[in-house]
Amino acid sequence: MAEIMTIKLGGRTNFVEEIPYGGGAKRSQYGWEEGMTEDQCWEAAQGWWRLEPGRAIRAKLALVLNNDSEVVAIGRIEGVVKGEDRLWLLGKQDATGYEQWLHKHVNRNRSQNPIAYFDEKRFVKPEDVTAETADIIIDDAKN
Repeated sequence: MAEIMTIKLGGRTNFVEEIPYGGGAKRSQYGWEEGMTEDQCWEAAQGWWRLEPGRAIRAKLALVLNNDSEVVAIGRIEGVVKGEDRLWLLGKQDATGYEQWLHKHVNRNRSQNPIAYFDEKRFVKPEDVTAETADIIIDDAKN
């Protein structure tokens, strides 16, 4: 059973920190705001998170969600960097094969945790998504 990680971003916050393994690059914001590109959304979602490293690496795919649980970016997880008590996701923004999921809703219930995992079988297959598809999570009540 493969899992897909979802990362729900809060509102945009300004600060400055060095990006792990970024060759001295820094980021100055995290969180989400209207008008961000997919690359900016993925960068905002990479860290720092409290999560179990093995589970994150096994997930391999992360859906980045805005405040309304809409998919704003998709990233491929390639590893993690351990911080003091949190982890930073290594990987790249890459929606190849999943483009149809962008701008669709993910029903994450009422969880306050920004990180949630779902069995990949709960998702509508990308090739089955249409313009009328609102939510890409298959409702448990229908199964």
